[in-house]
Parts: sequence; C-alpha cells; structure tokens
Amino acid sequence: MSSSISKCGCKSSMDIRGRCCPYINNKKFLECPARIDTALFHFENDSEICRELEKDDNSEYKIIISKFLKSIKIKYWKDTVDFTEMFIKSVEDGKL
Repeated sequence: MSSSISKCGCKSSMDIRGRCCPYINNKKFLECPARIDTALFHFENDSEICRELEKDDNSEYKIIISKFLKSIKIKYWKDTVDFTEMFIKSVEDGKL
C-alpha cells in the first residue's frame, strides 16, 4: 500500500487564508508548493520577529531566519536559500 499524501492546490498567488498553514497542519505545509512564500508571509507578519530585526538592524537576520524556519520544521538547504533570497528581496523592495 502506497502512502497517499494528497497534494494541495496552493499557489503563491492565492490569498494566504486559503493556503496550507505551518501552524495548523505542518506535515501538509511541508509538502505545499507555496510553502516558502507562505513562510515569508508569516515571518514578515510576526511582531516578535519584526522587533528582533529592528533591534539588530537586520545584522542578525540569518540567525533569526534559521530560528524561524526551524520552528516551522523547514530544514532543507534549498528551502532555506530560497527563503533567504525572498527575504532579502523583500527588504530591498522596502516591505520590511
């Protein structure tokens, strides 16, 4: 019998409220194709993380990112690199 992990239909263009959530169903979230974009949304909208980033003037952003990704169980190198690149672009675009 094969495992039947159902694929979600999430896309980065969807409203965040309709996507897999790392806090509600982490196993499904880790298989979600929009997981990195969704993780960035949660990262940018976490008031504690924003305070940490402001306090450190983004100098410790890699440590803060690593701590956050670990908390939602994202552990793959490529996901970490993709997330970090998206975060840097977001900062450059003035979103943070």
